[in-house]
Parts: sequence; structure tokens; C-alpha cells
Amino acid sequence: MLVIEDRWENITNAIRAAVHLIASFGFSMENLTSNNVIIPIAYYLQTIGIPTNYSVSKTYAVDRILVKKWLVATLLKRVFSFAPDGALKPIREIIKSNPNSFPLDKIAQHFRGGNRNLVFNNDEIDDLLYTKYGQGNLLVIMSILYPWADLKNNFHIDHIYPKSLFTKVKLKTFGVSADDIDKYIENVNYIGNLQLLESIPNSEKKNKPFEEWLKETYKDSASLSNYKQKQLIPDIQPTFENFLAFLEAREVLIKEQIAKELEF
Repeated sequence: MLVIEDRWENITNAIRAAVHLIASFGFSMENLTSNNVIIPIAYYLQTIGIPTNYSVSKTYAVDRILVKKWLVATLLKRVFSFAPDGALKPIREIIKSNPNSFPLDKIAQHFRGGNRNLVFNNDEIDDLLYTKYGQGNLLVIMSILYPWADLKNNFHIDHIYPKSLFTKVKLKTFGVSADDIDKYIENVNYIGNLQLLESIPNSEKKNKPFEEWLKETYKDSASLSNYKQKQLIPDIQPTFENFLAFLEAREVLIKEQIAKELEF
């Protein structure tokens, strides 16, 4: 305790810097599912001297990617959900022995094959596709799918096919067969039907059918192609009749993106 008291200012500065960095990734107390993930990041920042511009400087751009990748994998794998000291102690020793950059590979290698393994297998990635709107780890997954998005800005999670239109009466008027209506309603909240939009485009989109919104928003092929690439939109006619096919095709693209971003 005397050592902690003696170093208190340095410790609190490191914790503040870690919280600031995590916030720059788009996380907050509302969506950070484990407070323990702050500790290794704070320890690492303290080890490298707590740079005042770490969260924005180009010098640390690659390093920040490594930190974020560790953070996301740790949250999704729930590494600190049990006996956190079993993870914190070895991570501390690895960071202490590798002070030049965030030692993501060495941390992943240390836990490989155990119950804190950071490497995702095919089944685990498949399970992420069952994430729904409103669930705690949704933003974590979105941070993987949208590496270009600055999540500290005002992004909204939007239903690509508007949820408000997924009632039995409305779906029937859109030509959805009676046999498929329940499937549509069951699947509307899954991540395959979710995208990130900035607040103004999301407000303008409102409850417009996806096909109608696309035509109004992206009037030339270049802008439409760019949107589809950024949002992982498959080349399927975006009608209500094609919703299930759209969902299946987009889940393939989402799975590929997750596998790419979480590869160790």
C-alpha cells in the first residue's frame, strides 16, 4: 500500500490515459463489459511513459491497432469473467518484458490452447452472427466490422430493413409469403440486418424500405458501390422478398470480415 501511495499520481495518470484511449475506440461505461481490461492497458501506457498524445498520434497508430485488437478479442472471449488474476499477472509480465510495443502476439501465444485463448475458431465466429440489437457485445463486434468508423462520434446502430415494417400486416402488404413472415420477424434484430450510420443519415432514413432508401440516397453507381463496400452489403436486389437471402449473404461477408480482423 505504501508503494501504491508513493506512485499514486503516476498510477492515476496511467488509468486516465487508458480510459481516454478506450473512449477513443468508442467504448464507455454503458458498453464496456469488463472493467478489468483497463488494467493491462494502463500498465502498458505507464511502461512506455504515458505519452500525452498516444490516442491520436500517428507515431502510435500501429500500436493502437494492436491494443484495440487485444481489447476486442478479450471482451468477446470474456477473458476476465473468472479469476481475473490468472490473466492479469501473466499479461503484466509479458508487457514488462516487451516494452517497445504492445505485445499482442506474445499475449495471444501465452494463452493459446487454454480457456483464455484469444484465437477464434470457425464455430466461435459463427456464434457471433447470433448477436442481436441491444445486446452488450454488439458494439464490440461493430468495432470489428467498421474499422474505418470513429465510434466516439455520433454513430447509430440502424436496422437495414426497418424493424417497424416487420409486422405481419405490413410484411404481407410487401408481398412476403405467409410461410416466411415469422422467419422475417425472428431475424430482423440479428447483426446481419444491422449497420452503423451517422446520426443525420440515420434520421433521414427513418422507416423507409431499404430499396427505396438506397435509390434516394445513392444516385450513382460509384457512391452506391462505395456504400456497399463499407457496409458489407451483398449484391442482392434489396426487396422485402429477398430479405432472408440478403441476410444469409451478408452474414457470409460479416464472417469474413470478423475472421480477417481477429486473425492472430
